[in-house]
Amino acid sequence: MAARYELRELTAKDTKLASIKQPKATLKLVSSMGSGLARRPGDPPGKLWGIGDRGPNLKLETMREMYGRKDLAKQITHPGAKIMPAPQIGPMISELALKGGALKTIRTLPLKHPDGRLISGLPPPGSALAATEPAYDIAGNPVGGDPDGADPEAIVALRDRSFWVSEEYGPSLMKVASDGTVMRRLRPGAGLPEIAGRRRLNRGFEGLSVTEGEAFLYAAFQSALAVPSLEVGEACPFTRIWKIRAADGAVTAQYLYEFDDPKTYRRDAKAMGKVRPKDLKVCDLVWLAADRLLVLERVEEGARIYAVDLKDRQCDPKHLDAATRPSLEEDPSQAPPLAKTLLFSTDKEKSVAGGLEGMALIDPHTLILVTDNDFGIEKKGTSAYAVRFETALI
Repeated sequence: MAARYELRELTAKDTKLASIKQPKATLKLVSSMGSGLARRPGDPPGKLWGIGDRGPNLKLETMREMYGRKDLAKQITHPGAKIMPAPQIGPMISELALKGGALKTIRTLPLKHPDGRLISGLPPPGSALAATEPAYDIAGNPVGGDPDGADPEAIVALRDRSFWVSEEYGPSLMKVASDGTVMRRLRPGAGLPEIAGRRRLNRGFEGLSVTEGEAFLYAAFQSALAVPSLEVGEACPFTRIWKIRAADGAVTAQYLYEFDDPKTYRRDAKAMGKVRPKDLKVCDLVWLAADRLLVLERVEEGARIYAVDLKDRQCDPKHLDAATRPSLEEDPSQAPPLAKTLLFSTDKEKSVAGGLEGMALIDPHTLILVTDNDFGIEKKGTSAYAVRFETALI
């Protein structure tokens, strides 16, 4: 049974970015704030920070059905291709203000290199991402890849006004200055254990939080790693959460988070048919106290928030080595799963939109939730909610 709470829908105001006329409808692009959400200690009441993902991207099917671009399906033969209608719109941080029941964007900070060049949302060239989801512009021309491209999914706001941002491509962790400049990047084999590179396609680091003293980060993989094969990763009902020393990227502890039984996600079963283990994902984390986190777990329509207890639940460090067999994905019984306490579920809250991805605690009782609007590509705006719990979470 979930904790006692009051749910309130907020008004979320997205910022218009671009309009591109198409045969069937105008493609209206708006700012994206909801891939991840954070609150900075010491900020004024109501101030939050959001992160958008790689930038506007659409499937060929969406371009054809929603925008009338039948020509693209004839021109582009790769079934997984992504159309990036405005490649200049890439990853960006949003400063947000919550006031009077409305959450609106105050300004955006595009991620950029130290020399001022923008960080793109293009996949790294030569990677499985580039091969599986090659990028094309609105005219159907290939736009190639970017070795420094990023697909952000979570954000942490630090006291010194800098940020940590996690992203899926590498996957990697980026230390970002207050103006959006990426100052440092931890990657598999270059600051992070090489096994991080075994993440499934589009299932890299999805959740991120920071301890009170900011010495450690907690990062969650969206789903199980593909170890030793993609099939094992897709079938595994667990994912990994890492405790990472911020100073050098060392993983000091690893935990197994067990997903709920897929059959219990009835909203998703109604919308998409059978729900399988590979459909479940972790979408955000919030640090509560030593050995305690909030975890946002969901499929698409359904979402649940759990408090998890990390104490005495660490995995054997040998499982940070990709050569270890059997892997945790092959045999999760090698490590104790985290104890979970349900706090909130959308099973009975039908008014809550699907696609919840961002989560931030603004006071001991109140959690803010936001959806990922995908830059408005499917004519959806951001949805936001305040959940006020009867009992303080911290």
